[in-house]
Amino acid sequence: MSFLDTDVIDNRAHDGLRVWHSADGKTFSGPNTIQASGLYSAYLPDVAATADRFTIFGVNKSSPTSTIAFSSVDGAEWTADDPGSLRGRLACLAQKADLTVRFTDPPSDDELRPTAWRRTVRDHDWIASHDVTVGSLPDVNVGKPSEQQIRQVTAWQDSFVATGSSGNGGGVWLSRDAARWERVPVKQNGFGDVANLSAFANDTILLVAGNTTSSGIGPLKIWSAP
Repeated sequence: MSFLDTDVIDNRAHDGLRVWHSADGKTFSGPNTIQASGLYSAYLPDVAATADRFTIFGVNKSSPTSTIAFSSVDGAEWTADDPGSLRGRLACLAQKADLTVRFTDPPSDDELRPTAWRRTVRDHDWIASHDVTVGSLPDVNVGKPSEQQIRQVTAWQDSFVATGSSGNGGGVWLSRDAARWERVPVKQNGFGDVANLSAFANDTILLVAGNTTSSGIGPLKIWSAP
């Protein structure tokens, strides 16, 4: 487990991140400082945990449409990630076995969105996919690819589950290979009743939750599978 802080009040004396880490969630060591001179400290960075590492990612100061990322296997020693061919601002990531997927927002409005980048331990670089389906009639909220926004992805059983918004409601997508993402029916499941969706999973149960208003103020709706 790792927690982080960023220097956002007065960044003149500090140009980096402070990270605390814990093996039991009760006693923390640190803070360790990550030198991150290129990180835009006005935005709070994100931290994600996968099976073999932690990843911290935030907005690039010199290019706000791109991401700076750092990884660690123990929460103490951190190294900068080489983005390779990955382009755009990183929104979320997940790992299943040796397959890692990262979703990004495009660096410009002229490019396709969303983009799923996948890589295994055998790949030399990230492979991009725009195969995120928009659903099909007679389902609702069937729109343009640009109206699909992925904000979270998690590994669950033998698949990846991506969540976010689709058109005017919540969206859920499933993929086994991180290349093709099939949208789960919206009308049948009532996902159109919420503005955005998030997912939480353990080995057996998947929970999908969202607020009924885009502002986040309103009743919370929760779905479970199986």
